[in-house]
Amino acid sequence: MIGMASKKVLNGKLVTVLIDYHDMIRKIRISGDFFIHPEESINEIEEFLVGLDVRLEKEVIEYKLRNFIRMRDIKLIGFDEEDLTNVIKEAVK
Repeated sequence: MIGMASKKVLNGKLVTVLIDYHDMIRKIRISGDFFIHPEESINEIEEFLVGLDVRLEKEVIEYKLRNFIRMRDIKLIGFDEEDLTNVIKEAVK
Protein backbone atom coordinates (compact mmCIF):
# COMPACT_ATOMS: atom_id res chain seq x y z
CA MET A 1 0.00 0.00 0.00
CA ILE A 2 1.01 3.57 -0.54
CA GLY A 3 0.20 6.24 2.03
CA MET A 4 0.83 9.96 2.05
CA ALA A 5 0.20 12.66 4.60
CA SER A 6 1.20 16.28 5.11
CA LYS A 7 0.87 18.55 8.09
CA LYS A 8 1.71 22.13 8.93
CA VAL A 9 3.32 21.81 12.34
CA LEU A 10 3.28 24.27 15.23
CA ASN A 11 6.16 26.35 13.86
CA GLY A 12 4.40 26.70 10.50
CA LYS A 13 6.67 24.25 8.70
CA LEU A 14 5.26 21.62 6.34
CA VAL A 15 6.17 17.95 6.90
CA THR A 16 5.19 15.41 4.23
CA VAL A 17 5.74 11.66 4.09
CA LEU A 18 5.17 9.22 1.26
CA ILE A 19 5.24 5.62 2.50
CA ASP A 20 5.19 2.25 0.76
CA TYR A 21 4.10 -0.23 3.41
CA HIS A 22 2.27 -3.43 4.22
CA ASP A 23 2.67 -4.26 7.90
CA MET A 24 6.10 -2.65 7.84
CA ILE A 25 7.53 0.37 6.11
CA ARG A 26 9.16 -0.77 2.87
CA LYS A 27 10.15 2.68 1.66
CA ILE A 28 9.62 6.18 3.00
CA ARG A 29 10.30 9.64 1.66
CA ILE A 30 10.26 12.59 4.07
CA SER A 31 10.06 16.10 2.66
CA GLY A 32 8.88 19.57 3.55
CA ASP A 33 10.04 23.10 4.20
CA PHE A 34 11.87 22.27 7.42
CA PHE A 35 15.62 22.11 8.01
CA ILE A 36 17.79 19.27 9.22
CA HIS A 37 21.47 19.29 10.05
CA PRO A 38 23.48 17.70 8.62
CA GLU A 39 21.28 17.74 5.51
CA GLU A 40 22.08 14.17 4.48
CA SER A 41 20.70 12.97 7.81
CA ILE A 42 17.22 12.84 6.28
CA ASN A 43 18.44 9.79 4.34
CA GLU A 44 19.63 8.17 7.57
CA ILE A 45 16.24 8.73 9.20
CA GLU A 46 14.45 7.26 6.18
CA GLU A 47 16.74 4.20 6.22
CA PHE A 48 16.17 3.80 9.96
CA LEU A 49 12.40 3.77 9.47
CA VAL A 50 12.45 1.05 6.79
CA GLY A 51 11.32 -2.18 8.45
CA LEU A 52 9.39 -0.42 11.20
CA ASP A 53 6.05 -2.05 12.01
CA VAL A 54 3.38 0.53 11.21
CA ARG A 55 1.05 -1.04 13.81
CA LEU A 56 3.29 0.15 16.66
CA GLU A 57 1.80 2.70 19.03
CA LYS A 58 2.59 6.33 18.26
CA GLU A 59 4.59 6.66 21.48
CA VAL A 60 6.82 3.70 20.58
CA ILE A 61 7.62 5.09 17.13
CA GLU A 62 8.34 8.52 18.60
CA TYR A 63 10.62 7.00 21.27
CA LYS A 64 12.59 5.03 18.66
CA LEU A 65 12.94 8.10 16.43
CA ARG A 66 14.01 10.34 19.30
CA ASN A 67 16.71 7.87 20.39
CA PHE A 68 18.03 7.43 16.85
CA ILE A 69 18.16 11.17 16.23
CA ARG A 70 19.92 11.87 19.52
CA MET A 71 22.45 9.05 19.03
CA ARG A 72 23.35 10.49 15.60
CA ASP A 73 23.37 14.09 16.91
CA ILE A 74 20.92 15.15 14.21
CA LYS A 75 19.33 18.58 14.57
CA LEU A 76 15.70 18.98 13.49
CA ILE A 77 14.75 22.62 12.86
CA GLY A 78 11.11 23.58 12.46
CA PHE A 79 9.68 20.20 13.47
CA ASP A 80 10.37 17.41 15.94
CA GLU A 81 10.05 13.66 16.40
CA GLU A 82 6.44 13.95 17.54
CA ASP A 83 5.49 15.89 14.40
CA LEU A 84 7.14 13.30 12.17
CA THR A 85 5.50 10.43 14.04
CA ASN A 86 2.06 12.03 13.71
CA VAL A 87 2.48 12.41 9.95
CA ILE A 88 3.70 8.81 9.60
CA LYS A 89 0.71 7.47 11.57
CA GLU A 90 -1.66 9.58 9.46
CA ALA A 91 -0.11 8.22 6.24
CA VAL A 92 -0.64 4.59 7.25
CA LYS A 93 -4.27 4.88 8.40
